[in-house]
Amino acid sequence: MYLFGIPGVLFLALAVLFGYSLLYALRLPLRDLELVFASAVVGIVAAAWLCLLPYLLTGNLDVGIVVASALMLASIAWARPALPAVEKVHLPIVAAIVLLSFIFMYLGLFQYYDGEYHAAYPFYGDAAFHAAMMNSFSQGYNFPPTYPMMAGQPLRYTFLIDFYSAALDRLGLGLEWSIVLPGGLLLSSLLSLLY
Repeated sequence: MYLFGIPGVLFLALAVLFGYSLLYALRLPLRDLELVFASAVVGIVAAAWLCLLPYLLTGNLDVGIVVASALMLASIAWARPALPAVEKVHLPIVAAIVLLSFIFMYLGLFQYYDGEYHAAYPFYGDAAFHAAMMNSFSQGYNFPPTYPMMAGQPLRYTFLIDFYSAALDRLGLGLEWSIVLPGGLLLSSLLSLLY
């Protein structure tokens, strides 16, 4: 990992801020807290598409990341979102939701220790497939997109979140944190929006 994953964390934060800017510009009838948590979902999905489309044209993940970053920064500058005014009464519950979501994702999904990756129960059946999918994109040998374990078969699986995690991995977060950080954000967003 280079620069301790800081570029990956910045790309993830940029995606969330981009999602917030999009929702802010749309002037949807959402409370500020709802806007904050919906921004992670909207931003990650939109950033993944913004990264994927240039990748599909060029076959180069680095080009996709640069183009997506430039478009997200331009959109944020155009929208100039105001800071949210979050109601303090909800903060303890939302903070607990966020904390529990990240603990669950860190302990219950995918961990690296003793020189190997360990997948927990909810993920062990799919861990190898998703890890292979992410590595095939982040290591730069999956263009046009095919199944990594079935040579030459066109990819028909919904791989957008794997592609986004591959971009985070490419930016230095490593396989574990490229899965855990966006997963924690998306899970805490879902649970907070349900709250």
